[in-house]
Amino acid sequence: MVISDDSGQLFTIEGLVAGLIMMATAFIIVGSLNVYTPGDAHISDMQLKQLGSDALLMLDTPDNYGEENTLKELAEKVSNGGADAVAARTEFKTAFEDELEEGTGSTEIIDSIRYNATVYYRDIGTDSIKSYALGDSGSEISRQPAISTGRLILVESGATERIFRVEVRLWRE
Repeated sequence: MVISDDSGQLFTIEGLVAGLIMMATAFIIVGSLNVYTPGDAHISDMQLKQLGSDALLMLDTPDNYGEENTLKELAEKVSNGGADAVAARTEFKTAFEDELEEGTGSTEIIDSIRYNATVYYRDIGTDSIKSYALGDSGSEISRQPAISTGRLILVESGATERIFRVEVRLWRE
């Protein structure tokens, strides 16, 4: 006498469904571990902007307590005009490139960075906004995008206070 029983089929189906649930769970866990970082191309732009901002910050910080900082001295020379403004251009180029080199620790990186610096200020005599090109490191032809960073400088002379803006555009060659 043969007795047929369907209980074995139920265990087989239950095992297959449990296997599918485990595989789906493993697939979801592995798929959620991937971290996608948007904009990897912009990381070098952010680093370049930070490097320029740090260089301007260091030029705006006095070397010793009680001394004037470099940017304030340069702004005063630019507002005086004439030979002082020409000397300010040379001093800015030297100081800015030195700060860039100290920030990276490598001249190879600095040699690939180009910049264009301008100072903006209000001329008290004509009551107009003027600009003066502080520095230019060469050709502006490049395939890389340029970034811009700047710093505001407060110059107090006697009873008058003036605000200057030094703006630097940086790009890689």
